[in-house]
Amino acid sequence: WCDIGSVSSYLDCNRQLLEVEGDVILSYVDDGTMIESPCYIGKNVKLKNCRIGPHTVIGDGCNLSGARLEGCVLDSGVICENGVVARNAVLCKNSVLHSGARVGDECVIGADCEIGSRATIPAGVKIYPSNRIPGGCFVPTNVHHKLRSLLPEDGRILFPFGEDFGGSVIYDVGRVLAELFDGDVVVGRAEQRDASAAMTFCGGVLS
Repeated sequence: WCDIGSVSSYLDCNRQLLEVEGDVILSYVDDGTMIESPCYIGKNVKLKNCRIGPHTVIGDGCNLSGARLEGCVLDSGVICENGVVARNAVLCKNSVLHSGARVGDECVIGADCEIGSRATIPAGVKIYPSNRIPGGCFVPTNVHHKLRSLLPEDGRILFPFGEDFGGSVIYDVGRVLAELFDGDVVVGRAEQRDASAAMTFCGGVLS
């Protein structure tokens, strides 16, 4: 029995299992890839010029090129491009990490997420499923599944809010988004216009 109620305990359970089972390699590994034991490499995995391990699990159908992964668990279909570095993180199904992305300890990248080139996800941050993080961003806090970005024609980043978001939440999100996008962001509610607190940080037009 193993408690997997937190990210750290989930990763620790995988480490313990790998220590018992040792290496399980079910895919071809090219000569330019270095694997440090123990690791699990699933079926139909493509590895090119990577450094993997120790204590890393890579699910079926992942495609990694020039990535450095240590102590990570990757679900099936994950893509990591050249220069991606992740340590003690969980990358969920079909997530995509573009070139140079950095993922810190105990981060979780949700299913179907896309992390832009040179974006940094620091320790402990969770990116909920189906979110897109633009390239070059530093993400200081969790990105909830309701904060999916839309890209208007003017290039600004719009995060739509519904009635379930209180003013304090919008205020906090405005502060974070201003840090992410250098103030070039629009924050507001779909039906109410009382989020003026966010405007101080965003310098944008409230919807």
